[in-house]
Amino acid sequence: MTDSFSTRSLRAAFKYPFQSPEAPGRFIVGAALLLLSLFIPVVPALFVWGYVVRVMRQTIHGEEPALPEWKNWSQLGADGLRSLVAAAVYLGPGLATMLCGWVLYLFLYLGGFSLIGQTRHATAPGLAVVLIVGAVAVLFLSLFAGWLLTLLGGVPLPAALAHMAARERLGAAFNVFEWGAILAADKWGYLIAWVVTLGLASLLYCALLLAYFTIVLMCVAGLIALPFGFYLLLVAAVLFSQAYREGAARLKGPAPAQPLEPASEPPAAEGDA
Repeated sequence: MTDSFSTRSLRAAFKYPFQSPEAPGRFIVGAALLLLSLFIPVVPALFVWGYVVRVMRQTIHGEEPALPEWKNWSQLGADGLRSLVAAAVYLGPGLATMLCGWVLYLFLYLGGFSLIGQTRHATAPGLAVVLIVGAVAVLFLSLFAGWLLTLLGGVPLPAALAHMAARERLGAAFNVFEWGAILAADKWGYLIAWVVTLGLASLLYCALLLAYFTIVLMCVAGLIALPFGFYLLLVAAVLFSQAYREGAARLKGPAPAQPLEPASEPPAAEGDA
């Protein structure tokens, strides 16, 4: 266990969303905004992401994990928009690759089937087979390439968001040399943050799968997942921010020792001359 992730710090990250008397109400506001985002696209989720950035910022500044008050909504919206732009830049290439591959797959696949019924041209059936096989190949290659690009962009994304939260500007998320050096200074802490986050996400996924096997819960499984998803975001925000803070402290190094004041010379005796 690294210095940034002691057992005590992990317990604090898991418990803080419900620890203070005001925390349950603030948690409900975040979950309600996620629910509202199902009916109003983007805007409510921006405030949630801005709130997550605020949690990251206060953790980076050394405050104990706690849910801040929902206030200064303009700043929440601005932070949420910055995080959305950063996520789009880091995850966009992978998602765009998968989307383009899917569109090309449909085009080739439907084109191949349209040629099967054409008996006037002898080459039509052979060309149809080539198009259909090519469509399947394009689909799998694009999914693999898109997944790889998304992974390459998603792994460093929390470090970029933490750097953006610390510097309070969007450009900091793309200063790879700065946040990369901080990440390298506490790479094990960053790895532990990812392991814990993925573990919680896997538990949430398994719970949703089990819910779909029941008639009652399968109708509300998505709604039940929203509060758990918000909890996952809050825990991950603290974990990655702690790793960032520890890496920044290690990179800065210990404060230099203060030089000793030179000892004052004793006054000369009257007989010394």
